[in-house]
Amino acid sequence: MTPQQIMGTVTAFIDRMIDCGPMFPSIIDLEAWTPLEGVPPAIPCQREGDRSPGGSNLMHDIPLLGTMLGLAEVLDRPSYQDAVEGYCRVLSKTCTDTENGLFPWGEHAFWDISLNRPAPTALRGTARLGHDPSPHIAPVR
Repeated sequence: MTPQQIMGTVTAFIDRMIDCGPMFPSIIDLEAWTPLEGVPPAIPCQREGDRSPGGSNLMHDIPLLGTMLGLAEVLDRPSYQDAVEGYCRVLSKTCTDTENGLFPWGEHAFWDISLNRPAPTALRGTARLGHDPSPHIAPVR
């Protein structure tokens, strides 16, 4: 791929994620661009609980948000800066509505987009599907 093709792929992805906003789903259906229903199997070397099914996880989104800020300046795309500010605004105004007032943070804690509340753990999705909710590493195949 050429640098232009890579940049085209990156900006197309960012544009689609902005359409999903203001917060971004961590696991998406690539055809519908909506939060994926259910929990896909873990990829090799990934713990079952290291995902945020149905939710948005700031810890996972920081690299994307930083990329968006950089590209907003370099490519003169103010919509990227606006989207980052919108994400942060929603995060700061709603995502501290937790028992301890802290943001859901980490692999196990995230914001449930559809329910607009903190999800207790990413493992709730795997437990709902009948999997063993204890953290484990998917085998390398």
